[in-house]
Amino acid sequence: MPWFTLRDMTTEDLRAIYQFIRYLGPAGEPAPAYVPPNQEPKGPYILFPKPPE
Repeated sequence: MPWFTLRDMTTEDLRAIYQFIRYLGPAGEPAPAYVPPNQEPKGPYILFPKPPE
């Protein structure tokens, strides 16, 4: 979130955001590393259908 958005929020808004983030619980796994286009990623991953031509 850009700093100028946070700057314009009320204290009540900032507290609500803080409480929501705390509600989400502990951090999960880190994002997987970058995979070059010529390599197959390790699963699980999503294959999106090809758009109609």
